[in-house]
Amino acid sequence: MELPMVVDNYFGTSYYIRQSHLKDLSVDEAVPLLKPLEKYVRQNLDAPDQNGLINFYGDAGTIRSYSLWQLFADDRVIPMGYFKDKVVLLGFASELSMRGFSDKEILEVTAPGGYMYGVEIHATIAGNLLDGSWIKRLSPQLESLVLFTILFAMILGVFYLHPLDSMILVVGMFAIWFLATYVAFVHFRYFFPGIFVSFASMVIVYDIVVTTIATALQKELKQVKEMIGLKSLATKQSPE
Repeated sequence: MELPMVVDNYFGTSYYIRQSHLKDLSVDEAVPLLKPLEKYVRQNLDAPDQNGLINFYGDAGTIRSYSLWQLFADDRVIPMGYFKDKVVLLGFASELSMRGFSDKEILEVTAPGGYMYGVEIHATIAGNLLDGSWIKRLSPQLESLVLFTILFAMILGVFYLHPLDSMILVVGMFAIWFLATYVAFVHFRYFFPGIFVSFASMVIVYDIVVTTIATALQKELKQVKEMIGLKSLATKQSPE
């Protein structure tokens, strides 16, 4: 659930990954907001595992923010008692936004728009923890096993079934996969990646198999034609 920055010197860019991809972390390290939320807001909150992902509620600005001057201005902008019984996070939000990744307060995220202030990201994480709405994901090992099994089954179908039946199998399995991933994400908040990688791999595998079958059939047809030609020639030259 946390987003440490990684600098790519080769491409001259920076991006953000979760340390849980690199090593196992304790709950306090992986989700540092959990302990203060349990202390000051609600006890015994459920904690995401090492594969939990942030579930953004929308693009930047979805979670309402105010400047401090609006709170302390003579002409009061924020009503009295507005923050009562609310979790409030304080953070820096520069007016010179979109200056690139050198601004630590502006991060690239998967939400629409692509960029969000760090304080809103932390507010999103806090909201995910309070309402239990973070995105779940299988372990890399189990995820790889599921993708491998599906891909292996489709490859076997391509090899052993009639070409038309194998095409129906491939299209049907991908349709089921898309539907299953959609239902899992929308209704159960489980994210299954790799479908496009599998789809691209299956296209390559299918092309290779079809090319191999076509080449073998052409070779066999050529041999049959040669055999027929030789027999016809022998029949014409034989004495009556």
